[in-house]
Amino acid sequence: MFAHHHRLLDPAGPLGALRREGWVGVDLFFALSAFLFAKLLSMERRSTGRIDTGRFYMRRILRIWPAYFVYVGFCLLAHLAVQSHVGPPPVSRAIGLATFTDNIASAWQGFNPILFTAHLWSICYEEQYYVTIPPAIWLFSRTPHRTRPWIIAFSILAGLCARGAMISLGSPHPAIWTLPWTHFESVALGAALGAGLLDGFWKRFPSWFPIALGLAGSIALVALPSVDRITMWLFPKYLVAGIASVAWVQAAISSERFARFLSHPALVHLGKRSYGLYLYHLAAIFAADATLRRIPGCAPYGVFSFVLSLATTSALAYVSYRWLESPFLRLKRKYESIRSRPI
Repeated sequence: MFAHHHRLLDPAGPLGALRREGWVGVDLFFALSAFLFAKLLSMERRSTGRIDTGRFYMRRILRIWPAYFVYVGFCLLAHLAVQSHVGPPPVSRAIGLATFTDNIASAWQGFNPILFTAHLWSICYEEQYYVTIPPAIWLFSRTPHRTRPWIIAFSILAGLCARGAMISLGSPHPAIWTLPWTHFESVALGAALGAGLLDGFWKRFPSWFPIALGLAGSIALVALPSVDRITMWLFPKYLVAGIASVAWVQAAISSERFARFLSHPALVHLGKRSYGLYLYHLAAIFAADATLRRIPGCAPYGVFSFVLSLATTSALAYVSYRWLESPFLRLKRKYESIRSRPI
């Protein structure tokens, strides 16, 4: 996502695919998040006979809300400080950020114009998913086995029909991109993987197959039209993004070599701070380029800008994780029913 939002790479250049298709990082995050929560909640239901919804919501609040609301508060203050140049912050969009509904507002009004918040629609999308997954798993577990495929098929068909209707009506980007009922493949496949619904499928193939499928899907994404072109090509585009994302998640489970690679201390370090890396990167890019504009001979959005922006993002993520997020993560342990990863 950092390469997608930074302007260093020319979309038409040899590395332009990283800029054009970097959005798939959001889908990978959706798939991984859906997998983890479906897996943990399914394990909780099997081991305890129930899902403690209150504890689940408290865990998500302690993980997401502290850094999120500190960042949103900073963005509002920054916008107010320069509102004579950019206009006052729209009250309705501030409310959308505060209530985790900004993805819905973004669908009809475009990405949030409040400084450095355009990417927060994805956090709102995730929060809506968090609200629905515990009751969905609870209801699904009490549904007769012969009925479950029909429920899944109906849900998928409803989402596809909603997407087709919006394409036919000429809905502008990012309408389909930011709505959970029209952009759902990565979440749905990730949840299915976590719930064990795809175990039989993956057992038919060797351990290297998910990596091959992930690579093939990533290449196919580059060949397909961009997601900001509202055409019927969005049907295979989102499907391929979902398949590729869940294939990489499965690769981390089934491939011992790939799992060892992901377990490298440097990657584990980044993984723990990935939330901050995502949350702060737009503000860091702006700050780095604002600094470089004051230095003669330093061009904005160049290689030095990329390095400085990345370093700034990493520093902010480190500080946030160390002094803002970690105290709440330690408190979050009190609400765990199934032990996940260490802080």
